[in-house]
Amino acid sequence: MKKILLLFCAFTLVTACENEPLDPAFSGGENNGGGNGSSNDLTLSKYELDITLNTSLFGFPFETIVKTDYFLEENSLGYGEIETTATVLGETQTVTETQTVETNSDGQVISFLSINSLGQTTNTTSITYDGNNISNITYNYFEDDEEDYEYNFSYNGNTITRTEVGTTISTVFTLDENNRFFKKESFDDDNLILSETVTFNEDGNCATSITTGDNNLNITYSYDNFENPIPNQIYNLGNMLSILNDDYEDTLGDALSHDFASKNCIATSINGELYNFDVTYDNSNRISTRAYEISIEEDGVSLTTGFNEIFTYAN
Repeated sequence: MKKILLLFCAFTLVTACENEPLDPAFSGGENNGGGNGSSNDLTLSKYELDITLNTSLFGFPFETIVKTDYFLEENSLGYGEIETTATVLGETQTVTETQTVETNSDGQVISFLSINSLGQTTNTTSITYDGNNISNITYNYFEDDEEDYEYNFSYNGNTITRTEVGTTISTVFTLDENNRFFKKESFDDDNLILSETVTFNEDGNCATSITTGDNNLNITYSYDNFENPIPNQIYNLGNMLSILNDDYEDTLGDALSHDFASKNCIATSINGELYNFDVTYDNSNRISTRAYEISIEEDGVSLTTGFNEIFTYAN
């Protein structure tokens, strides 16, 4: 729950994804657009992201639906409205929140604040810096202290080391000569428990992700030939924040392909199983909608995750 609600906080990087194109010519979806539209302006006025998570744990169903609307206002950071509906063993509860972001005079994100429909603050995220480097991220979820966390960061050459206060977990992020994240390694004490390495295609977008350790994943990503409006608007406050504020189990490739990529991710292959996204475009070849569903079943646990995005442009 906490990580989904922080999608707007990150305002910066959700589910970005992916990697080496399965087919460089692949343009995906129906209505590829004719390029005859009156506007090529990629400025968004609204971005909608709906995530549905269905899980069956030894026959017991659980469902969570998170609907997030990002309202992007001219010359401001805008705000997000989040509606979360959870159904557990037949009991359903819905919570709505408004989330805002605060920056300092240098344009750095310094806090996120979520307020529910009763006017109560539900969670906050505070970010501090040492110059241009993030030095600390502290998350406070008022309803459940177990959801709280605090990250400290140290820098050495092309590596960033994150330690989680109160735990034995640390994560090392490695950047290449182009200042791109390409490796993520997590340790429990000194024991390597999860390692991920990504590669990039000729456009500079994430092409492949290989994860070993607690998870063993081989993922590839495909893109269309049209510009992705997300990096410069939804995550235009610094993509690095969204990655550094993830969970150690989160896939680096997913973030890079969705939130960092210059083109729109339209397909992914996970351990050889291909998932094509349902993508539509307007007459100017601007992405209008994107939807996809991924299902996994293992050891008595089934998991289906559905994503639906809607892009509304200012002109």
